[in-house]
Amino acid sequence: TYVSDLESGNNVTEQLPEAPPVDEKILENLRNKGLIISRFNEKSDLLDVRVINNKKQWTDEKTALLTQIKENIGLLDLSETQISNASINTISSFSNLIHLQIQKNGISNITPLANLKFLRLLNIYQTKVG
Repeated sequence: TYVSDLESGNNVTEQLPEAPPVDEKILENLRNKGLIISRFNEKSDLLDVRVINNKKQWTDEKTALLTQIKENIGLLDLSETQISNASINTISSFSNLIHLQIQKNGISNITPLANLKFLRLLNIYQTKVG
């Protein structure tokens, strides 16, 4: 399975990182916290994780719950939530993260994300990073 670099317009493709099997009970528990979670495709254990509802109730404490599936998160959308730099420290351990949307938050430091070797897209629009 491959991911394409659509943002740059290049025809570069890369193989998706391998992720371990994920426990469906953990996923169900996280979905009950207000997350939309889906697999990239039927052959991958990489997950697309998004906060859709109750964004203003999503905090650093809830982001910490995602460490249960940290090796499985390929896409994470925490845009317009109440996260801070503490969540960035947590997210920096999500080793297979490819796409991160954290726009419209109070974040001011993304330096911990520098070690995420698969990260290809980072949206920090309307944050305090600068």
